[in-house]
Amino acid sequence: MKKLLRTFVFLLLISSFNTAFSQENTGEEVVPPGGARMRVVVEEGDTIFVGTLREVIVFPPLVFRNRREENHYWRTVRDVRRTLPFAQLVGREVIATNQHLLSLPDDRARREYLDVFERELFRRHEAELRRLTLSQGRMLIRLIDREVDKTSYELIRLYRGRITAGFWQGVARVFGANLRTNFNLNNEEDRMIERIIIKIEAGVL
Repeated sequence: MKKLLRTFVFLLLISSFNTAFSQENTGEEVVPPGGARMRVVVEEGDTIFVGTLREVIVFPPLVFRNRREENHYWRTVRDVRRTLPFAQLVGREVIATNQHLLSLPDDRARREYLDVFERELFRRHEAELRRLTLSQGRMLIRLIDREVDKTSYELIRLYRGRITAGFWQGVARVFGANLRTNFNLNNEEDRMIERIIIKIEAGVL
């Protein structure tokens, strides 16, 4: 009886599978057995399921010359993991802020908006940012340039003026950082960081 039931279910699945394949459409969505929604295209009487595969980037295995180099790599992984979400947040906020500023009538309204926006941004994220180490702060500066194609110094100068940018650059230099740091794939360190980011976003690191 169980064998007969399994055979019946199997024939039912085959029947539904053939039905899905026999639909004469181009680019229509169907749901084949298993529940995955896919598009189908009919070419010369053949029905083909069409799907988009996520890009996969394969790197050669890392070879460390010594323990110090390996430790540096894993510290970099840690710092990228910690700061990448903040850099991506800056990227999103820059886009949203620029769009809003364009809608305001004059410079006074823009300055008032930036004052309120800055206070709110600090209120939401100051505690987290204060917990960053110095190496993570330097990483964040580098990743901000990667996200928005502008250095932190350029962003501050753009929104708050040259004097304010100069002041914060001086503060950063006291702590061994540089707001003018940019992200450059011609730099070996930045190529390693880019590799780490790709692997993190692919979920393999």
